[in-house]
Amino acid sequence: MALPLALEFLLTLSIPLLDAFFLSRISDQAAAAVGAVVPVYFAVFSLFSSLALAGASVASQYMGNRQYLDAEQTIAAYLVFSVMLTFGVAGFFLAFHDDVGVWMGLPEELALISAEYLAMVGVFSGLMGFRLVLAQILNAYGQPKWNTISAVITTGTNLVGNCIFLFGWFGLPQLGVKGVAFASVCSWVFSGVWLTYAVLVGLKLNLPWGSAISNFKKRLLPVLKIAIPSGFEPFSYQMSLTVYNLYIAQLGDAELALRTYTVNLFILCLVPTLSISNANQMLVAQHLGNHDYQKASAQLKQSRRWAIGVSFTLGLILVVFNQSVLGLFTDNSEILMMGFWTMIILALIEPFRAVNIVVGAALRSCGDAVFVLITAVSVTWLLIIPLAWLLGIYLGLGFYGVIFVGLFDEFLRSFINRRRWSANKWQRPVTVKA
Repeated sequence: MALPLALEFLLTLSIPLLDAFFLSRISDQAAAAVGAVVPVYFAVFSLFSSLALAGASVASQYMGNRQYLDAEQTIAAYLVFSVMLTFGVAGFFLAFHDDVGVWMGLPEELALISAEYLAMVGVFSGLMGFRLVLAQILNAYGQPKWNTISAVITTGTNLVGNCIFLFGWFGLPQLGVKGVAFASVCSWVFSGVWLTYAVLVGLKLNLPWGSAISNFKKRLLPVLKIAIPSGFEPFSYQMSLTVYNLYIAQLGDAELALRTYTVNLFILCLVPTLSISNANQMLVAQHLGNHDYQKASAQLKQSRRWAIGVSFTLGLILVVFNQSVLGLFTDNSEILMMGFWTMIILALIEPFRAVNIVVGAALRSCGDAVFVLITAVSVTWLLIIPLAWLLGIYLGLGFYGVIFVGLFDEFLRSFINRRRWSANKWQRPVTVKA
């Protein structure tokens, strides 16, 4: 399951990397401004991703227990809820896209660039999220091939769109930052149409909309039991990234641009971790639904080993070729000089991030999402954020001080989640029995 998911994630998550590359063609300041506010709309991505994974986990538990009608009603209910959430997100960004950069304390020039970007990407980010919901339905039914094609559509449309709207291909006007944003929105629309076709026609899923809506609360509650704490945790994480960016913005535009470039490059290390985690989450949920706890634990151990090995290897490759890959984005000597040590720190983070993501997702799929949430929020906001300010700003360690705290963050949370799994508190299905 993880291999097609890896290709899907590689193509889909390459969009921020492509955007960073094309924005760097405008200027390092454009890349820095957009990179600073990316966590805000990625928070939307996290909310939809958590809802999609929660729905898939609950449906997988039902399927593992051969309650197929319950699984279909659950899918229909959280699809309806996802549409409602999409409109809510659009309303938020319509109202506040001009204010996000100001709230983050960005300089006026960078705040204007970020507002221009969010006016389009933010408003339509719900479409990106709704794609995730459709994709997880296909994954839950063992049909990830549709998602792979969707990812090719997304990446291809984004790449061609950036060339058209940024460079003025076919005689069209060069739109700058607006062009990069418009290319992203177009890619979401085209791939969303494809996934809708895949679910309704390719999968031939005849969802019981009437019974799902009449039992909306009953079907949605098990999903929200996982999705709310699961969604709040990555939402909290993305908001913490905005605080990191606020700290780094005080250090200079070069540091903010470097963070944008390196974070997007290390998405390549995140791809195998997320694909293994998602596949593991659904398999663990099915074993849990069948009360086969030994298989669930064995599955997690295997997934954890693979995630650590692959992500760390990719991180080392980026360290070895750090100057070459950063040179694709910028020729700023200050950014290139800081890039080596920055990438070493980020590579060291990867094994701990892999454990944190894989084990945390498995706990959430088993209904232990509240524990993962409390751990993440407590560690991040009570310890890590203050520590980043202390080291980076107050003690004057600067950029390296801020990003080094991320290593301690992932180490501590991965250790706590592993201990929680070993305590076997997760051995309780969250679905309703027939």
